[in-house]
Amino acid sequence: MPKRLKRATDIALGINVFLFVIKAAVGYISNSIAVISEALNSLTDILSSIGIKYAVKLSREKPDSKHHFGHNAAQPLAAFILSVFAFVVGINIIEESIKRLINPEHIYTIPAVYVVLITTMIIKILLNRYQVNIGRMFNSPAVKAASVDSLNDVLASF
Repeated sequence: MPKRLKRATDIALGINVFLFVIKAAVGYISNSIAVISEALNSLTDILSSIGIKYAVKLSREKPDSKHHFGHNAAQPLAAFILSVFAFVVGINIIEESIKRLINPEHIYTIPAVYVVLITTMIIKILLNRYQVNIGRMFNSPAVKAASVDSLNDVLASF
């Protein structure tokens, strides 16, 4: 795997771990379903980053006796599997939101909630731009899909 492509997948993984930790902590403290769902989204981003990292590495391998045409299908297959996982997590978030609408819980409004959400938006915009450039440079469908997910994370944080 080219160094810049590996670095891009490592950076995305590191950012997603960082965002998960701060969102989970602030979500737990504030009892905000919005921040908790953001943390769960970051958890899916971590799993996606790991899957993309593996798929990108695998797709760069040369053809062998079992895979005469190479391993190019690894990236689209990983993207599909991860999208199904994200769908299931999304359904769980909707279910929890409905439960909280029916039986509201107290939310502790703390400034850290806003700091985390604004920080997430800024970091994900920068990550999106970086992933777009790397995705184009290496013609990587998985990294291009990750860039779209990063942009969706910005929109979801509004």
